[in-house]
Amino acid sequence: MRWLFLSLLLYISAISLGPFIDHTRHERVLDTVLLYPPDPEPIRMVATGQEELLADVIWLRIVLVFGERYDQKQETKLWTIWLRRMLLSVSVLDPTWRTPYFYGGMMLRVANDIEGSDQLLERAMQNIPGDPFFPFSRGMNDYIYRKDRAAAIPWLRQAAALPDAPKWYGAMVASIEAD
Repeated sequence: MRWLFLSLLLYISAISLGPFIDHTRHERVLDTVLLYPPDPEPIRMVATGQEELLADVIWLRIVLVFGERYDQKQETKLWTIWLRRMLLSVSVLDPTWRTPYFYGGMMLRVANDIEGSDQLLERAMQNIPGDPFFPFSRGMNDYIYRKDRAAAIPWLRQAAALPDAPKWYGAMVASIEAD
């Protein structure tokens, strides 16, 4: 009878503490992950011909961790450093893959790392020079987040001048200049 009572007590304790234990373990795992952002160049050397595959794996990790962290009330410098370094790693492994630049610039903005977003977008402009989205987004970082119209205009002009730029890019530049 005593074993039955102890077993029942342990079972009830495990059920009631389970969500707390899972939450605590989950938070510690995420924080531990953020302690070790990779250095991009050694990762490229270790990839030994599998750079695109490794970039895919790292990109999946970025998306999953971002999904877990993006709406947390208390963002840390550690989180933004991790996100920036991981996105840089993907851009070193697969420099012409547009997706990490496109979404990564936005992820960095959401994480309040406008400088990191600028760096990633400028790297995209070097590696994918004909894409008008990247200079446009870089200019919008200046215009929206820094409230610096003068700094935004050259980027927006550069974007509007590219052959594949949407027509409204030019209208946007004219509108901002007229302000």
